[in-house]
Amino acid sequence: MTNDNDQLCVTALRMLSIDQVEHANSGHPGLPLGLAPAAYTLFSRVLKHAPSDPTWADRDRFVLSAGHGSALVYSLLHLFGYGLEVQDLQGFRQLGSKTPGHPEYHHTTGVEMTTGPLGQGISSAVGMALAEAMMASRVDAAGAKGVIDHHTYVFASDGDLMEGISHEAGSLAGHLGLNKLIVLFDSNNITITGDATLSCTDNIRGRFESYGWNTILVEDHEDLDLIESAFNKARENTGGPTLIELRTVIGYGAPTKAGKSSVHGSALGAKEIAGTKEFYKWTYPPFEVPQAIYDHARSSVQKGEKLAAAWRERYKELSNEVRQIISPVVPSPGEIAGSIKPFSPDKALATRISSKEVLIQLSEALPFLIGGSADLAESTGTNLGLDFVSSSNYLGREINFGIREHGMAALLNGIALHGGFVAYGSTFLVFSDYCRPSVRLAAIMGLGVNFVFTHDSIAVGEDGPTHEPVEHLAALRAIPNLRVMRPADANETAAAWATSIGDPSMPSVLVLSRQGLPTVTTHGDPAWVKDSGMQIISDPQDARGVIISSGSEVVIALEAAEILKQNDGISVRVVSVMWRERFLDVYRGRIEALTSGLPTLVVEAGIPLGWEPVVASEADIIAMHSYGASGKGSEVQAHFGFSGEKVAQSFRETLSRIESTKKDSHDLEYLNANLVLERNIVLACVDAAKASFSKVGRGDRNSADSLAVGAMRRALNKAPIALEVVIGEGEKDEAPMLYRGERLGSGAGPTFDIAVDPLEGTNYVAKGQPGAVSVIAAAPRGTFKYLPGYYMDKMVVGSRAKGALTLSNSIESNVEALAKVLDKSIGEIEIVVLDKPRHKELISRIRKIGARVREIPDGDVMGAFEVLVGHIDALFGIGGAPEGIIMAAMTKALGGEFQGQLTPQSDAERAQIISFDASIIDNVFDQDALILAEPVVAITSVTGAGVLEPVTYRDGSLYISSALIRNGSYSVVSQFA
Repeated sequence: MTNDNDQLCVTALRMLSIDQVEHANSGHPGLPLGLAPAAYTLFSRVLKHAPSDPTWADRDRFVLSAGHGSALVYSLLHLFGYGLEVQDLQGFRQLGSKTPGHPEYHHTTGVEMTTGPLGQGISSAVGMALAEAMMASRVDAAGAKGVIDHHTYVFASDGDLMEGISHEAGSLAGHLGLNKLIVLFDSNNITITGDATLSCTDNIRGRFESYGWNTILVEDHEDLDLIESAFNKARENTGGPTLIELRTVIGYGAPTKAGKSSVHGSALGAKEIAGTKEFYKWTYPPFEVPQAIYDHARSSVQKGEKLAAAWRERYKELSNEVRQIISPVVPSPGEIAGSIKPFSPDKALATRISSKEVLIQLSEALPFLIGGSADLAESTGTNLGLDFVSSSNYLGREINFGIREHGMAALLNGIALHGGFVAYGSTFLVFSDYCRPSVRLAAIMGLGVNFVFTHDSIAVGEDGPTHEPVEHLAALRAIPNLRVMRPADANETAAAWATSIGDPSMPSVLVLSRQGLPTVTTHGDPAWVKDSGMQIISDPQDARGVIISSGSEVVIALEAAEILKQNDGISVRVVSVMWRERFLDVYRGRIEALTSGLPTLVVEAGIPLGWEPVVASEADIIAMHSYGASGKGSEVQAHFGFSGEKVAQSFRETLSRIESTKKDSHDLEYLNANLVLERNIVLACVDAAKASFSKVGRGDRNSADSLAVGAMRRALNKAPIALEVVIGEGEKDEAPMLYRGERLGSGAGPTFDIAVDPLEGTNYVAKGQPGAVSVIAAAPRGTFKYLPGYYMDKMVVGSRAKGALTLSNSIESNVEALAKVLDKSIGEIEIVVLDKPRHKELISRIRKIGARVREIPDGDVMGAFEVLVGHIDALFGIGGAPEGIIMAAMTKALGGEFQGQLTPQSDAERAQIISFDASIIDNVFDQDALILAEPVVAITSVTGAGVLEPVTYRDGSLYISSALIRNGSYSVVSQFA
């Protein structure tokens, strides 16, 4: 029976919700105002939950499918004692808070899944309810009846039920008779555009009744007892799921916005907030709730706490068999691989068929492994001969999802969220587009779901372009935190399954072939999948080139290698890249570690997107640039260039082009080598700046760095001179980089030393702040001194202060000497220092004597340039040793003074320096000791720095500024690029 305290709790939920939205000036106040009575009723009277143990296995699940109403969820979790504090509510929609814009799984205690994309919550909840039914039937059959017996509740909006996925999942839920699934439909007849009837006049209850659901209508959204009665009636239903249509008013209580679309997605504003609180007679300040209300709400969960405690005690008495059903222990990838029989070399199988053989074996070893297909079980190799799941047999293990790809993917997410099972679902790769929103959500949540996508390329053949995937691999690989694996044969397929099941930290996609493939790899420990995503299939010692491929094109690469060996006497290394994104993570910026700098060709029957960092030219990627065609699979492959002979010919052309380029370089002797050097290092910096510009302000420093490194490497490789990297920034933090000893350019013999930093100031790029540049220093071969170690204490001053300061002096003495030689007061002296914890004392001492400090988070090369051109008086502090070489070159070129001393920051770094040359650890090096000949330095702006403008768009093209430093001066060149 409802009492005044219940009504106060409902009002508190409403007020806390609108306070969150108002405080953030962002969010959705309409849903919480309309649904708060139903939410309070569910949490206080119906839901089996325990805030002290929010993940116990037999709790009821609650999913807010209309995730935009997240403020209501956070108010519920706060009021009922889930650990969300007032300050968390005040952080609503703010970076790093526990209360993000939409509920996020694993981020906020009490949130069962990430919702926001409409339709996903209700559809995944079907998977949760199915998992409950399957687990309960297994536990009951094992003699522990009633240990698993819980419901799944969903709050869904008009938008959720309009989305097509809700039709797919709702139909399947009715078909499977999931009577413990209860959906409350927030029937407020409002969408963002206006009345829902502008676009939808469905009979919602009639629609769900046609699916086999029970339906209940509740007209009064404020009557807690009536709502409770509807929930209880739904719980008593045994003939299928239940939809409760609750007629609500969006924004209920808002004086001018209630019942209107304007209350959906923006803060109410001060005047409307005041009127709303007056309507509810709420006189408390924002975020203030009387203790009596907390006490009343939290007293209602004691029943759930007792149930949870009793369940935990019963769990202790359960047999290991039952515990394994509820919380199965998943073996490691190596252990799983050990249970799979190796495939023999003489056996040729389509990987969809070898996948089936693997699944049959794993199904015997792993009773928690379940799955099915979207009506393509025979084609995708998921017809394993196991019992089907049905409304009369939840003990089954094969699920007939029907022709419902999107619904299938969401159900798989729900099964994973519930726990107790490892699930897979299958369809053709070309239909992965139907699954994509749910696949993306699985990746966001980090769910160990397995998506099996077969018929993976133009080799599908006769069905033609509509069924031949071309762009789909790239589209899936573009999803972060998704393990996309394309095995080359049966044994790689086994390794893919062992990895995907044994490492459930992220979802996996297995991309499998229609056509038969010979077994070209051996079966063993699948650790290589996680380590590098690739394995070398053929590795002759006299290799003159490398062919990299994936999936069903690996056998074509091997055929090409055999043709080249037999007909041309050319040996080629062949690499199978099963998990490309892992491969790129490991080798990005240092592909030479795999290719040994040899000519490299990539072969894959998809669009080339993403392979560019692996090759010298896009001409070295054999890929698809159009849709496929209808015909016999092998003929279609050959038509588009995917045959052993055509790949061999492409490799010959690659080899010939590179050798020709090297030969042509000898004809450049008449050119002034220094002019060629200057032009090409500027061009390389410009290319690096262009590549990283796309990431400015996007928070992703690593991607920006990788793009800059790849672009600079490609540009330098085109230079008609010979270059050798002496210093490559990035080694100390394993960032993408050009590596020491790496030889670039097409000229003969090492001619110039270079020290490079393709993206100096990665933090500036990530934040969109001035200071990021691309830089190369160069000098004749053998004139850059290499120093081991990662850190160096540095000092840079301009030409006027040359000889006046020494690094060994105290900072106070140096500042006084600097002021004297520059004829400035100490208060006028400005010193640039990296803003790092190690410089806290240095900065304090400089300021204590009255000098000014310009603290920069990154980019001390550009800081040194500012000193050398007179904009700042000096640079002091510990920074990267590689940057120190570049700074020394810049200083020598502009006539200033550089001093540096290696300053190891760890015992390991100290040991590295001592093993190289123990005598150098105490040396102070100046620019002349580090740079033995006149250098040239190119700097190109990315975000603008000092005299250089930021990269901008002008007249539809990028406008980029560079500085070329040599012979005691610098010149600024701006150009369209």
